[in-house]
Amino acid sequence: MDRGKLIYIHVQNNGVGPLIIDRLTFFEDGESCHDIEDCLELNPKYYQHMPITESVRKVLLHGGFHDVFSTQSEKENTEEELAGIRR
Repeated sequence: MDRGKLIYIHVQNNGVGPLIIDRLTFFEDGESCHDIEDCLELNPKYYQHMPITESVRKVLLHGGFHDVFSTQSEKENTEEELAGIRR
């Protein structure tokens, strides 16, 4: 989702019961990885993320959501930099 300066990805539970997330898989150029950090070329201190593993699960109630990735772009970010974040 891209709302002005805030760029984020979240998982939302639109079902009627709880959603138990025990793993997220990300893909980059056909290769899979389980941590979004492995798929990004961004410095981790410039974004927030919460990894999900088999030992760290997330339960979402109906209507709830989990932020997988979020970053607040700065005024001085160029369109090229913003496109890189979106990609």
